[in-house]
Amino acid sequence: ASDFINDDPALKVAYFLANARYAMKPPFFNFAQAKWNLEEALKLDENNWETWVNLATVSFFLDDSVRGKEQLARAYRLRGRRFDLDDRAAHPLLREALERAGLGTQ
Repeated sequence: ASDFINDDPALKVAYFLANARYAMKPPFFNFAQAKWNLEEALKLDENNWETWVNLATVSFFLDDSVRGKEQLARAYRLRGRRFDLDDRAAHPLLREALERAGLGTQ
């Protein structure tokens, strides 16, 4: 990321998360770009549950259910409670990703 976020790791993570969420939402559905942003966020903070849950969402949409389940489990362990499937700000397409993967909607 560029200098405008002042090398603050937490701010960089927020920046990458925001970009990932934007890229995966309609009308873009750009899961490759979302994945790149989420992987960059993980380089800075591998214990951010929002990064993991969104990466799981991307994996499910990219038809990698094995990896998606692992990432979702990690997000759950980090968060310590269930996800609010209506929280579109934190994880915009989680409900749809779970349905796509045949996991229901908790």
